[in-house]
Amino acid sequence: MKLTVAAAVTTTCIALSQAIQPGAAPAEPATLRDLELGDLNFLHTTDTHGWHAGHLLEPSFSADWGDYISFSEHLREKLEAAGKDLLVIDTGDRIEGNGLYDASDPRGKYTFGIFTQQHIDILCSGNHELYKNSSAEDDYTKLVPTYKDNYLASNLEIIDPKTGELEPLAPRYRTFTTRNGVKIMAFGFIFDFTRNGKNTVVIPVEQAVKFPWFQTAVTTADIDLFVVVGHVALRSQEFEVIHRAIRAIKPDTPIQFFGGHYHIRDYRIFDDKAHALASGRFMETIGFQSISNLKSDDITFHRRYIDNNLYSLMHHSNTTPSTFPTPRGLNTSAMITQSRTALNLDQTFGCTPQPYWMSRTPFPSNDSIFSLLTNHIFPSIVNPNRLNKTRLMITNTGAIRFDIFAGPFTRDSTYIVSPFTSNLSYIPDVPYYLAKQILPILNGQDPQTTDALALATLKQRWKFHLTDLAPPEQQARNAARSSIASSPAEQRYRKAHPDPSTNPPHQNVLEARPSSDSDSVSLLPLHKLEQQHHPHDQPPSPPSAHRPLTPGYTTHDDLSNHGDDTLHAPIQFYGVPNCVQTLISSPKSIPTSRSTFSILTSLNDTDNENVDLVFNHFLAPYILTILNTLNTHNSSSASPSSHGNDVENLACKRDRPLALEARGKAKRYTEDDVSNYMPGETFTSLLARWVGENWAENCKDEKDTKLEL
Repeated sequence: MKLTVAAAVTTTCIALSQAIQPGAAPAEPATLRDLELGDLNFLHTTDTHGWHAGHLLEPSFSADWGDYISFSEHLREKLEAAGKDLLVIDTGDRIEGNGLYDASDPRGKYTFGIFTQQHIDILCSGNHELYKNSSAEDDYTKLVPTYKDNYLASNLEIIDPKTGELEPLAPRYRTFTTRNGVKIMAFGFIFDFTRNGKNTVVIPVEQAVKFPWFQTAVTTADIDLFVVVGHVALRSQEFEVIHRAIRAIKPDTPIQFFGGHYHIRDYRIFDDKAHALASGRFMETIGFQSISNLKSDDITFHRRYIDNNLYSLMHHSNTTPSTFPTPRGLNTSAMITQSRTALNLDQTFGCTPQPYWMSRTPFPSNDSIFSLLTNHIFPSIVNPNRLNKTRLMITNTGAIRFDIFAGPFTRDSTYIVSPFTSNLSYIPDVPYYLAKQILPILNGQDPQTTDALALATLKQRWKFHLTDLAPPEQQARNAARSSIASSPAEQRYRKAHPDPSTNPPHQNVLEARPSSDSDSVSLLPLHKLEQQHHPHDQPPSPPSAHRPLTPGYTTHDDLSNHGDDTLHAPIQFYGVPNCVQTLISSPKSIPTSRSTFSILTSLNDTDNENVDLVFNHFLAPYILTILNTLNTHNSSSASPSSHGNDVENLACKRDRPLALEARGKAKRYTEDDVSNYMPGETFTSLLARWVGENWAENCKDEKDTKLEL
């Protein structure tokens, strides 16, 4: 592994270049690990979520989509001149998470034209493309015609809006030969997603690989490499199924997987000829993968996680500020600038007095974004027609997608922090003895009832998966508890490719921790922590290497500890629960200030009181299922002979919180009981309004603090 200090490109030069967005933080010089170019090379993006402008406030990730285009064009030219190949991959979730996509009407008005400036050889859908009928149709009518056979949908179908017929969203697979003669068969999958809109069908992966088209394609393939791209976590059952299905037919043909969904940098070894790469989130990471000696028994794999900033991109492409931008790259950057201006994304609603972190600090704490939500924002949200009702407000932590920085809170910030357009829903007058049991169940603290809930949804299209409620990064940590053990082939690979500095596999973001514990691993270098030296892979000691390491990604994966292109100091993070809640009392009179509302710890003395149960609409099926399962338990507890099914038998193991006589006949809750708590508002708009009402006065130097979304 070669370590270099790319000192030739200075911060000043980068700031003077025409690339990146106006006002973006210039990249900082850093100690870099070089790419190891192979016979076949890949660039990979995933879970970009509309961050085509890059991270304007973060030097490590401040390059934009136009810079990525320039980088890929330079790298392709360099590789093709050396008789090597480059393929560009994207594995979905391109939308929802940034004002550049979410603030336009219709959503994505500008981003499709920006995204499609990049040549992409293989791409697939993510789950965010499928939540709404309109976004699925956007991919079907805009991206698929643009990328044609390069867009793959091996287990995804859509109702054609013109014909009304159900058909594959895109080709099931693709066979092609690279410029230098590598024969490839490619597939494009999505995980077994069940919350998609009514105009799409996701075929479970285990079924899809049994279909005749898949079996025939793999059986008859005369190829050098299978490439499986998917919006799928690397350590998922879905990729395990695909790997087994291919290996059952082609035991020796190399396989390269590209995954995503969990928003992490990760690398997995399935066997000595099957490897997998996931490349982070939000345009922080450009994944690089190379394969050499593909057609021999001495095949080798290499990966690198590239920090998406001009310092890294210029170094790896051997360019300077004057030679780096390409015409297409510059044009794309200009499109981004113009689109951001048209959407007024820099409009300031207020100024944040301090940073609030998702996982850089424990919950609860004064600088936790979830404490800000439960202690301040939730109490300010009240339906004026329900002023006299105590309300219990619940949200899943996955509804928050990014940290809040100190400084201007802009129109763009609202969509970055919470991009989802669903409303706040509520069920009026829910008995408190039922409502208070919901949070522990959502947070997985009641395994018996969780089993009952899973059984209750067994025959439904939607499944009761608590793992879907936390942020993707937390889902990855939770998944470690059930991670698949190393296969004998994987163990052989490690033995043949020893690395004395390697920790046990996937220790970077995949070990679940309680909220009181922390890990010093890979998250965002958003602020200066106490500087620490990286414990592994220190460079030799050139003078410039003595600069303190900036906090950032320090990834440990199946290959080693040195996959990141930039040496960083590790960052601590803390686990978060699936959901958080606030119990808010009703005022004695019409409130004149926010302080009129009191946050309660419980209603212990009045458990029979009814409350308004308020929640973000994503939780609706969970809330309804829990309420009905608890009511099933209440009814069955009164009549032991009525235990006629497994759900009742499991549920009735719970202790009754109150005498049944005080409850009356159990109610069955349906979607008809769910209403919009704040008509005309989304959580995004409510967040912007709260910022304007509470932080606008902090903006002494800001002139534009309007609240128009």
